[in-house]
Amino acid sequence: SGQTASKPVDPSRPDYVFEGWYLENSAAPYDFNTPVTQNITLVAKWKADGPNWSLLTKDLTVTVGKFKYRVIDPDKKTAAVTGSTGKSAKSLTIGDTVSIKGTSCTIVQIDSSAFKNYKKLKKVTIGANVATIEKNAFSGCKKLKTITLKGAALKTVKSGAFKNTAKNLTVKAAKVKKTQRGKLQKTMRKGGNKKLKVK
Repeated sequence: SGQTASKPVDPSRPDYVFEGWYLENSAAPYDFNTPVTQNITLVAKWKADGPNWSLLTKDLTVTVGKFKYRVIDPDKKTAAVTGSTGKSAKSLTIGDTVSIKGTSCTIVQIDSSAFKNYKKLKKVTIGANVATIEKNAFSGCKKLKTITLKGAALKTVKSGAFKNTAKNLTVKAAKVKKTQRGKLQKTMRKGGNKKLKVK
């Protein structure tokens, strides 16, 4: 008794960082210069950190800034926009990525009815990675007349996505090749606005 304890070799654990040895129920790291006068139990303290470790779970929903998001695939780190915190917005800008639980997720989808009946909405900017716009996403946005695509990823537009939007709805698709804009216009018109034009 009265001798100091020998410090064990630091352990390792996949996707965790070893932070030190602690006495049970102690908030401070153990001082190995302390004389030992009785039996003690040291426990390893870990911090989750690594490429395979994530707080993300499938269909986890969060609000970040003005928007609400849903995790699609925790492994691929993909997310969908499910709506916003208020229906009175006149313009919306959907980003390329969003940080959810400290993990950067790629925004690849706008969910069903995400912005349905946003009566004052006039302009929408859609992030470069959005590939799918689901059913009724912008249905009933009667004043929506300008959509700007930041990229060329959009491939799927479901029925009703642009139903009851402004008749002169224009889609600005500068990043889409001119030879592909006709095809994109056809795809986007499937969303319910037959006069929609891609420029």
